[in-house]
Amino acid sequence: MLDVLRSNAKSLFTWVIVGGIAVVFAINFGPGSLSKGGFRGASAPYAAKVNGKTIPAGEWARKYQQLYGMYRQQGGEAFTQELAAQIGLPRQAMDILVDHELVVQEAKRRGIVVTSQELTTLVQSMPSFQQNGQFDREAYLDYARANYGGAAKLEA
Repeated sequence: MLDVLRSNAKSLFTWVIVGGIAVVFAINFGPGSLSKGGFRGASAPYAAKVNGKTIPAGEWARKYQQLYGMYRQQGGEAFTQELAAQIGLPRQAMDILVDHELVVQEAKRRGIVVTSQELTTLVQSMPSFQQNGQFDREAYLDYARANYGGAAKLEA
């Protein structure tokens, strides 16, 4: 078939076939594609669905980068993307997100609610957000931005 396409490279038929292949690939594999949840009312690609709730691809990417950074900090230059793939780091990031979503769903099902006061007390008592025995709001905000995209997302 390739020989036929090559010999007729300047014909309209060849360009229609090549264009058709490009459209099929774009629909199936491009941004917002069918394989990423696009064209079904989803506004952004997702990494997984947990009991009907989507986990956005960006959330998975953020968790992966967080884990990669942690391993890179511990392993130094020896920790590479190839090593991350070998130890299953992408899957670990996904497992963490899915487990978290399952816990949230179960808590909602059981009616477990954390009040704003309980959350504030917990956050302000965490040693990693303390400086000289006082709550350091900047340390908290830096952590929230780096790991969750912001304080609101962390607190949710």
